[in-house]
Amino acid sequence: MSHPADYGMRPRLLILESHEATKAATFMARVLVVDDNPDVADTLAVLLQVSGHEVLPLDNGFAALSEVNRRLPDAIVLDIGLPALDGIHVARRLRQHYGDSLRLVACTAYNDDRTRRKMVEAGFDVVLTKPASVDDLLNAIATANVRRNHLMDRRREARPARCLSRDTSPR
Repeated sequence: MSHPADYGMRPRLLILESHEATKAATFMARVLVVDDNPDVADTLAVLLQVSGHEVLPLDNGFAALSEVNRRLPDAIVLDIGLPALDGIHVARRLRQHYGDSLRLVACTAYNDDRTRRKMVEAGFDVVLTKPASVDDLLNAIATANVRRNHLMDRRREARPARCLSRDTSPR
């Protein structure tokens, strides 16, 4: 597993066969990929890196919460069946502390209605069932840009305008 400060890992050579998948990544997002299976985490990380994203693979929910506190990502791809602190609990905590400031993507083998309802209630924006297609994964991440731009616009509107001109009237 990589050190949390190492977002800029160089990906292995990978050929993406879908032109649509590469078009979906129109901006570089900071993405955490959290899965307790290192092969899954590394594969998802490489797919996202090849598409131009900055990615950090992690293997548990506690590491994800710690990393988000250190450096807020644009999106998090979370497995649900994590040991100790599962993806649903991680999503709830993230929504509690950070609201809508990041995109939460569930990537899970669970496909039953009850678990899907729990994921939506926990605050996931997108639920992907493993194995997820490259297009679906990249589209889920690409929409993080829409959220980021919307939040930046709302922050600008909420700020009071500053007057930068000097008072040149005689005293």
